[in-house]
Amino acid sequence: MKKNILFHKILIFSIIIASISCFNRNKNTQNASTIVITNLSCDECTTEINTIIENLNGIDYHEIWISNDNSVLLLNIQFDNKKITLEAIKEDIKSQGFTVDLINSNN
Repeated sequence: MKKNILFHKILIFSIIIASISCFNRNKNTQNASTIVITNLSCDECTTEINTIIENLNGIDYHEIWISNDNSVLLLNIQFDNKKITLEAIKEDIKSQGFTVDLINSNN
């Protein structure tokens, strides 16, 4: 009788675990990337890039680092790849006249 009860508990536990794993597919849509931007020809380039990024839907976090001589800007972003792609982010930056030299992504 105890073996029978144990078998049923193990069976129920297995069914619950299998059900959870079926519905808990990889929902992690967060990506992080570093974009190197050059062709910074104005004093307000940092502000302009900041505005571009803030107006994009799907960017959850960003930070901007600029070199001492203001020639290179590093843009670290975290974004939801279900809302926006890295290619779309790159194209929006390029459309404003900036050069995107390097994209480093964790996906």
